[in-house]
Amino acid sequence: MWMGALFVLNISILFLASFYLSPEKDNNLDAEEYLVMHYVFKEDFIDLNRGIILDRSGSKNHGFIHGGIKMNENGGLIFNGEDNYIIVPDSDSLSPSTNGHFSIAIWMTLSSDFSTIDNKNYRTILGKGYPGNYEYVLRYYNSTNSEDKPYRISFYLFNLSGGLGAGSYVQETSQSDEQLLIIGVFNGTHVQMWKNGDFKDSDSIDDYGIISSNGEAPLQIGTLDNLNYFKGTISEIRIYSKALDFHEIKRFPKT
Repeated sequence: MWMGALFVLNISILFLASFYLSPEKDNNLDAEEYLVMHYVFKEDFIDLNRGIILDRSGSKNHGFIHGGIKMNENGGLIFNGEDNYIIVPDSDSLSPSTNGHFSIAIWMTLSSDFSTIDNKNYRTILGKGYPGNYEYVLRYYNSTNSEDKPYRISFYLFNLSGGLGAGSYVQETSQSDEQLLIIGVFNGTHVQMWKNGDFKDSDSIDDYGIISSNGEAPLQIGTLDNLNYFKGTISEIRIYSKALDFHEIKRFPKT
């Protein structure tokens, strides 16, 4: 089912993207040559009527909107936490194992009621994986949960089989309704978490027996496996095939 659906998506992407000029990369980061996906949710790079989001990186990792997503006046996409998400067809460039180094930077605001959404422990911000093909996920937890991770934002790397992942996190109670820059980094041996340009955590993948491998699942923004959905606003996403360093991260705008 996945392979057939993704074939249709790929054909549709090539057709729709032919109506647009390929966006040029900006040159404000030393890591720009490693940029493999760049979404800016503004009118020039998103067509809500056709449900397509163009990848500014030039890597053609274009995305499709499912469930209907609205745009706010500041250029962010509003996710309702119920049924909407973005799907990006599988690509080697979106797998950490391809280069052995990987970074995700996302500018977002969590919903003010994420702490009392429901009895689920967490919501997925974005992730790549389905059974037998898990790679990574970025998620956030509600205020009270059975795992004792209140208000935690985590970046996990998995074996393809899933199970317990190697994850780094930031856990601060003031993260609701706050414009956040969250960066998850994989440097080949450790998973790192950065918030608003500040280093927060690092964990060894060896401690969890994780071997990063290339799976076949699409990247999904706003869900993973369609089991739960992100509630909040996302204004920009950047994915790099390298581990961003301290100096590169400090050069990012925080809002």
